[in-house]
Amino acid sequence: MDYKEINQTVKDFIMQINEEQELGISEVQDDDSLVEDLGFSSLYVASLVAFLENKLEVDPFSTNRAVITEMRTVEDIAKAYEKSLNTS
Repeated sequence: MDYKEINQTVKDFIMQINEEQELGISEVQDDDSLVEDLGFSSLYVASLVAFLENKLEVDPFSTNRAVITEMRTVEDIAKAYEKSLNTS
């Protein structure tokens, strides 16, 4: 899976959370902050990470390739999974 596909998967799931939780997100940009721009709580971020781990079958945070507390934007998340997929 390439970056573009991973990025779209991240954005699609963010929109799914948006619909379920009625967050009022109209579109998702790469540079959107998960917390400040999209209104994600730590629970929503955890749901996103769990979904991606299941869907992509890789956990970039357990291998220390990425640090979850450094994930600020949509792009940060997508790049962490892309890097982990390309090195696994």
